[in-house]
Amino acid sequence: SGGKKVSKERLVLNIINYMDAPEKGWRMFADKNSDLLIVFYLWERDAQFLDYRILKTVRWRFPEDDLRIIKEDWNIIEGMINDGRADQLSERLTRYLAACTKGVGHDRDLREQPFSDVPAKQRALSLKSSYMNKVFNESDDVGSSIPGRRSAGYQSVIEGAWRETQTFDEHVLSIFEPFVGKNCEEIEDVLGIDLGRSKQYYNSLALRMAGVTTKHIKEFVDADISMKIVRLKRNGMPKEDMSFPHFKYTDLAVQTWEESDLSEQMDKRFFFPVFQMTELMDSDKDSVIFKGAFFWSMPFDDLMTVKKVWEDTAEKIRHGVYDDFVRRSDGRISHVRPHARDGADTAQTPDGKRMVKKSFWLNSDYIAKIVRENLR
Repeated sequence: SGGKKVSKERLVLNIINYMDAPEKGWRMFADKNSDLLIVFYLWERDAQFLDYRILKTVRWRFPEDDLRIIKEDWNIIEGMINDGRADQLSERLTRYLAACTKGVGHDRDLREQPFSDVPAKQRALSLKSSYMNKVFNESDDVGSSIPGRRSAGYQSVIEGAWRETQTFDEHVLSIFEPFVGKNCEEIEDVLGIDLGRSKQYYNSLALRMAGVTTKHIKEFVDADISMKIVRLKRNGMPKEDMSFPHFKYTDLAVQTWEESDLSEQMDKRFFFPVFQMTELMDSDKDSVIFKGAFFWSMPFDDLMTVKKVWEDTAEKIRHGVYDDFVRRSDGRISHVRPHARDGADTAQTPDGKRMVKKSFWLNSDYIAKIVRENLR
């Protein structure tokens, strides 16, 4: 039917043999995956597999810029293995190429790794589902005249401008560098724009600083990088905690952490543009300066703390407790509190009640710590 088609899952390529990785290196990806024939079909809930309709068959050879990013991703994966940290591999560390878990789970698929005695979960090289959307949208159908649509409404930040000596992250940060220390009015003057003032003002300004007039940066969409604006008060503390979409009580009651939306949200890479107020209020554009920007993914130990907060919340929901979740004052990186328009904005609970919508938030002091550690 109509509507936008999105990839239901990642494309799993081949199991990573940790013991072979130091010797094989980049060939572990390149030998098997440089030239792919990919069949896209339409998944329908009640249909049998043989009844699925084939939408497109694609011969995919990676564009040069994509391959540069994938090589950087491989270097991160290989670096973790060589550091004896294959047990801490995660999809949030890379852009297009990911090391996804593969197997039945529950620690029944553990493999040895070369530089550590700690067994690591079995993982496979895979292309992220966000990247598979790109492949589907931009590629031509083999044996047919259906052309791919090039980048559906998103603008690139690398085409023709990415220097050989820079990594992808360095290139993106170099675009933002000239604006550091300028206030928002000065930035608008440099760009020759007036964005007015709206709820999305800082987000829109950051995109325009990147040279993009669309709502998203193409490579961020392809790599599932989440851009989140951080606004600091004059004293360097964030203006607010960082919210994530409200959760469904009924989902938390039946999901495992691995299946949860929060796990998926935290398994992303983030891009944080940081603005700071120079006065007590940010009512004027000249009283907010751009401090800089950085890429970030949550460290493993912090992720385990957030996981415990999620598990505590899920357990309480299973027992019908809705008013005793982890608070910000508990100092556990993340907390739970309402995230609703008003008291009437409610969601169904497993026991048939309706409770005000809530979500997980990252504590503002944790955000302050991230900014201090990452903003040069």
